[in-house]
Amino acid sequence: MPKIKNVSRFGALDVPLLGRIVDADEVIEVTDEQASRLLDQADNWRPFHPTDENDPLRGQALDEALKAAGLPITGSADEKRQRLVDARR
Repeated sequence: MPKIKNVSRFGALDVPLLGRIVDADEVIEVTDEQASRLLDQADNWRPFHPTDENDPLRGQALDEALKAAGLPITGSADEKRQRLVDARR
């Protein structure tokens, strides 16, 4: 079963599909169908991979790296990372 992470800038989310509240930055295990539906909300969810916890460029550190490069800090974490990668090329 896939794992997804709540990356919403609003913090904890009440998720009727799951019948529960998912805390900010919480990683949850869901069915494939649930993952498909939730991951459509890219500003709130992203796939979770165990290596993500070791990623030094996440959360506040990612925003700080973008600010230091003079780049906007809007968008999902994946969009932010891509923007930073593109700027470093």
